[in-house]
Amino acid sequence: MIKTDPPTPNPIQFKDGPPPEAPEPYTVYMPQYHRQQRDQALGIYMDAWSRAEGALLSIMSDMISPEPHIGRAIFAVLSAAQIRDVMTALSRTAYEGDGQKKLEKLLERVKRAATKRNRIVHGRWKLEIDMNHDTGIVFNAEWARLYEPSDPEQLALVEDSVNGGKVRDCNCFTVAHLLRGSQEVDRLLEDLLNFRTATPKKSPAQPPKQDEPLASPEAK
Repeated sequence: MIKTDPPTPNPIQFKDGPPPEAPEPYTVYMPQYHRQQRDQALGIYMDAWSRAEGALLSIMSDMISPEPHIGRAIFAVLSAAQIRDVMTALSRTAYEGDGQKKLEKLLERVKRAATKRNRIVHGRWKLEIDMNHDTGIVFNAEWARLYEPSDPEQLALVEDSVNGGKVRDCNCFTVAHLLRGSQEVDRLLEDLLNFRTATPKKSPAQPPKQDEPLASPEAK
């Protein structure tokens, strides 16, 4: 029996613009600047997140000191989780009960947003191609930013566009997902800014009044 090498898979080629009525096999039709569009969406998301972090810094600085550089120095050396813990602790002395509860709810939103942000930042771009492998006709191609969990079973679900379910949804971000994510972060930013301007802080505690010391007999 003569052994033969397995057939070499046909290379995918790329062409600009929408697919024609009779697309060529093994051909992905995409806009000319498809890579720039995906990177632009990522940049928009990161810009939104930077502004939200700036609002978070302002709230923390308000609770620490009237000198903004002090809060900025502390903010710079803390992890994201430490920042939230510090702000939660400070809120108990900086705000009344309702204000403190509002800030704690905002910090819970920040925590969820930070988890998503970390997966987006530490993910990688992958062009996912939906294709008929018998004919080579490409039905759809879409860039997605995939976060790869260390657990092999979780990773397999992330890469499974059909059966990945919730695991994939939490770790796979298309350009459309990034743009919606930017809007979510913008809403968080707006709520942080509104909290800062609309929530009064507690009045500074006044030292207890003390009776004037009695004059000594010698002073009379």
